[in-house]
Amino acid sequence: MGRVKCIVQSNKECKRHFHRRFSDPPYLLADEPTGALDSKSAALMMDIFSMVRKNWQKTIVIVTHDAGVAARCDRILRLSDGRMLP
Repeated sequence: MGRVKCIVQSNKECKRHFHRRFSDPPYLLADEPTGALDSKSAALMMDIFSMVRKNWQKTIVIVTHDAGVAARCDRILRLSDGRMLP
């Protein structure tokens, strides 16, 4: 794997640049985030996602088979056989 080159003056500036660029992603991906949790912990996880969305204006993409989790989302996209359903 090659090294990443930084086109700023110093190593300190380079670290700051990469920290700013990659420490605050515009969205979060969560694949079955409640799959191994009991119902109380799953509800807490969804509360945390709601707080993150509201307070930090993050888009959160959640992949789930749990209808209860999906019901708490603002938008639901359903897939079947690799295609989005209408």
